[in-house]
Amino acid sequence: MTRNIAGEVDGTVWTYVGRPEATARYHQALQANALVLDQAYVDSIEVAFTTAGLPYEAKLPATARLMRLKRVDT
Repeated sequence: MTRNIAGEVDGTVWTYVGRPEATARYHQALQANALVLDQAYVDSIEVAFTTAGLPYEAKLPATARLMRLKRVDT
C-alpha cells in the first residue's frame, strides 16, 4: 500500500480490507436501513487517528445508527 501513497511517507502504510462476507453483511444492512455500528468501535478508531497525529473525518451513512453494544460470545 505504501507505494500507492502520493508524497513522502515516513514508515509503512497499512490498510484494512474486510472479509467478503463482512462486506456483504454491511451492504445488506445498509440497504435494509438496519446498519448499526458499535459506538465504542467508532470511538476507538478516532482515538487511534488522534493518537497518531492524523486527521480523522468519519463519513458514516446517514441511516447508520451508533449504539453501545455488548459482545456476547456463546
